[in-house]
Amino acid sequence: MSFAAHADAWLAEVMNRPVFRVDGSGETTELAAHIAANGRASSSGASSGGASTSGRGSSGASSGDSGGGSWGDSGGGSSGGSGGGSSGDSGGGSSGGSGGGSSGSASGTGSSGALEGGSSGGGSSSSGSSGAFYFAKVGTDRVADVAALAKLGFVVVDTNVTFELMREPSAASPSIEVSEVAEGDADAVLDIAGSAFRYSRFHLDPLISDELAHHIKREWIRNYVLRKRGDALLVAHLDDRVVGFLAAIVAHGTAIIDLVAVASDANGLGVGSALTLAFAQKYRGMSRIVGTQVANVPSVRLYTKLGFSLVRSQYVLHHHANR
Repeated sequence: MSFAAHADAWLAEVMNRPVFRVDGSGETTELAAHIAANGRASSSGASSGGASTSGRGSSGASSGDSGGGSWGDSGGGSSGGSGGGSSGDSGGGSSGGSGGGSSGSASGTGSSGALEGGSSGGGSSSSGSSGAFYFAKVGTDRVADVAALAKLGFVVVDTNVTFELMREPSAASPSIEVSEVAEGDADAVLDIAGSAFRYSRFHLDPLISDELAHHIKREWIRNYVLRKRGDALLVAHLDDRVVGFLAAIVAHGTAIIDLVAVASDANGLGVGSALTLAFAQKYRGMSRIVGTQVANVPSVRLYTKLGFSLVRSQYVLHHHANR
């Protein structure tokens, strides 16, 4: 078995550089050749999907890569922590994918940022690099594969943990109203998405600017606002203003928190808990999962408190060609 690279068209467009998702295990010769051939490719070349070494293209993306892929990779974003990092990959426009998301500070823990794992403004490109960007998710028990990727220049930027709801949580605070997104909510939701995150893999990567990381999250949630991605966009209101959101996606009979965030001035008010509880109620009877980052301790605590249990962990690795 060997590693293979698959073009991620949506993320390439948002980052303005070639982007490739890496999967597989074992032999790295094919991947090394791909990096050598595409390291300085133009962003337009990457988005075509033709550079996939396995012949599957970007449409076969697993778990939270670029829309439409299987949810097996990272599944879902965390809703509790402070500015949590995203557990997903790219928030492409497919509504059928899993694109695990991120969760931020809406947990009511008093932390700041988005409740984070898949896209603010700033259409900055790639922190000054025109080389290709590669990412991989590898189970934490696959140390040999991590070492093999490290020899090619990959670096661990995040340890992603996935939780599944194992017991039904109690009711949320009645002071926070959670409902489906309405037409007048869009601007406020996009502003939160473009400023609240801190712990996503994009924000944790020192070679990706904060401006670009915020831009990725904003564009990710824009696809929900435009109804190009996902199953539902839940919005939290407090005193008649938008204070947070939760984007949910359904894949293979599993409901996933794709992205969740809370306004910075609403931290510590229980917004994250209210959004997560509304998600749990909406998809009652289904398997419900969420992903977050080990660095996002408040999110981990929130999900544990609400009845979620750890079911999987993965290293997230990035490689910036020619950097």
